[in-house]
This record gives sequence, structure tokens and C-alpha cells, in this order.
Amino acid sequence: MTRDVTAILAAKTVRTFSYGFLGIVLPLHLSDLGLGPAGVGGAVTLMLLGSAVLTWAVRRPAERYGARATLVGLAGLSVIAALLLLATREPWLVVLAAMLGNVAVGTGETGPFLTMEQVVVARAVGAERRTWILSLYNLIGYASAALGALLVGIAVGWQALFIVFLATAVLQALAYRLLPAAIAGPARSATDGALPSGPLIRRMAALFALDSFGGGFVLQSLVAYFLHTRFAVEASPWSSLTSSRTWSSSQSRPRRRPQSPLACSGSAICSPRSTSRHGRRM
Repeated sequence: MTRDVTAILAAKTVRTFSYGFLGIVLPLHLSDLGLGPAGVGGAVTLMLLGSAVLTWAVRRPAERYGARATLVGLAGLSVIAALLLLATREPWLVVLAAMLGNVAVGTGETGPFLTMEQVVVARAVGAERRTWILSLYNLIGYASAALGALLVGIAVGWQALFIVFLATAVLQALAYRLLPAAIAGPARSATDGALPSGPLIRRMAALFALDSFGGGFVLQSLVAYFLHTRFAVEASPWSSLTSSRTWSSSQSRPRRRPQSPLACSGSAICSPRSTSRHGRRM
């Protein structure tokens, strides 16, 4: 495995480990700070909007400065976000920190890190190994998130988890610094003509938008908050449930309910063989 792929997988591991517990902890933390259901729902919406804005805004810096500089900058925002979480008890600053750090509020990760890292991996490996490496990339992410969710049950207060988030953000930045110059250099400018893959990309984006719209009703953060407020379920049992659902529950279909990280990783294991046998459309 090449150095650049190894660096990306290391960064993915530490980042999604933190996302595993932050997705559970943040809505409960905001509730402790005095936000009601409408406030928590609005906060989660702002976190998702922040992720979308960062994903769109990262394109220009990536084209001008390259993948390595852009990813290090994004990791720096995560460091700032962790420091804000440690320093403040103002709900709006907590939400701002989550937006800056692109904190995932669901089981699956979205946002600029995912976009940039997949481009780096796709450029670093040949077409015959690309599906396998990307499946490994997703498997590591879901497994790390599952372990991170378990940490909620043994942590002594939210501050300890925010310290872990700070440490993983620093490790993530260090991992990106290991990316070689060939990957870190500025990307080539796009041609003036229309891309041949444009129609396919638009169809895939439309399908993803439809799936995400439905999944937005059952985000992991909202489910954790609902169980906590309606049934007084503490974070510890919910974190264990999130991490320990069976692998057999994984299905390759739009998510109508929150899937566990371990269940999703089952799909990641099976996808390379399925793709090579049946094709990407299947």
C-alpha cells in the first residue's frame, strides 16, 4: 500500500473515531446547556448546512494549493473546533464549533474530508484496485466510528471526549503532512468543454440527495436526543447499541432507519466482489 493511501487511511481512522462519539454527545451536550427540541433540531440542521458549505467551498483551495494543503487546513479547523468545545458553554459557540469541525451527526460521514480523501485515493491506485481500496476506506471509517461510540459509555464527562477530539484532530493533521508532493501539488484545471461524465454525475447526485433527504429524519444524533428526552435513555446504552448491531442487518438499499457502523461495514466488505462480478450499476 502506498504512502499516500496509508496516510489517508490513518486520518480517516482517527477522524471517524471521534465522529462516533460526537454524533451522540453533541445533542445531549446542547440539551444540558439549555436548548429544547427545536433548538437541538436547528443545531443539527446548521451542522449539516455547514458541512455542505465546506464541501462546496473546498474546491477552489484544492485547485489552487493542492490536496495536502487543503486537508491540513481542514484538520486545523477541527483543532479550532475542539478548542472551542473545551472552552465554551455557550450553545451557539458549540454549534459553531461543530460546523467548523464538520462533525458528523449521522452514522455515515459526509463533507469535505470525504470528498478530498476519495479523490486522493482514486488518483493513487489503479482502476483494478480502486473499488477494493475505497471499500477498505469505508470499512475502516465505520469500524472506527463504532469504537468511538463505545467510548461514550466509559468516558468521565463530555470534556474528556472533547480532549480526545482535539488529540485526533492533531493526529489527523500530522497524517496529512505525510502526503507526498505528487498528491499535494495543485490539481490540473478542468477543460472548457463539458465533462463526458457530467450526466452520470448529475443522476448520482440526484439519487444521493433523495436518499439523504429521507435519512435526515432519522439521524443518529436526533435518535439519541429523542431517546434521551422521551425515555430517559442515557448515552451509555445507546452508544453500545449503535456499536453492536449485527453485521447481517447491513442492506444495500436507501437507509430508512439509522444503520450501525458495524452493519454498514458489512456492505463495505462485500462491495468489491459484488462490483467486480455484477458491475457498478448492480
